[in-house]
Amino acid sequence: MNIKHTLFIAFLAIVSTTIFSCGKVNESMERDIIVGPGSTEFTFPIGTSTESGTKIGEIPLSIDFDTFIREQTKDLGIGDARSFKLTSFRLQLDSAEEENSLGNFETITVYMQSDSQPKTLVAQLTSNPSSKNGNVLIPTVPNNPELKAFLSSPTFKFTLEGKARTLTTIALKGKAITQYALRVGN
Repeated sequence: MNIKHTLFIAFLAIVSTTIFSCGKVNESMERDIIVGPGSTEFTFPIGTSTESGTKIGEIPLSIDFDTFIREQTKDLGIGDARSFKLTSFRLQLDSAEEENSLGNFETITVYMQSDSQPKTLVAQLTSNPSSKNGNVLIPTVPNNPELKAFLSSPTFKFTLEGKARTLTTIALKGKAITQYALRVGN
């Protein structure tokens, strides 16, 4: 009876180890990847309205996420994406003047959209200082929406809307610096 009891305990130990180790292999196949495609140049046209919700400009972006994921993981691709979120959105002007800078805008709201996905609120600056400003970090929205559906298209754009404090008298040229968190796994 002692031998049967020992064999049963050994069998349970082997089964338990196998089950737990399979879970650990699956867990290790999930990875978080920080995607920072660098900067994207933009030109915002001369301001035409001080009304709230006025379109400030658009910033198109093109990233081959499948290639990016494969370069980072070797075994995973776009079909293995679990989550995709914007983590940082910054505007940086090439030059800022007293009369023409990001300080001209009281508020800046950032939407992400593509041909296959609707306009989605991703970042918002609700109280921008009026001082000459050529660099502004626009905080992601508190609920930080899931953007995984945007991965199906290699191109999307950011549409910026807001309320101008004063109109710009020249086009504003600069760079948008974005960063994303991408989780992949199988």
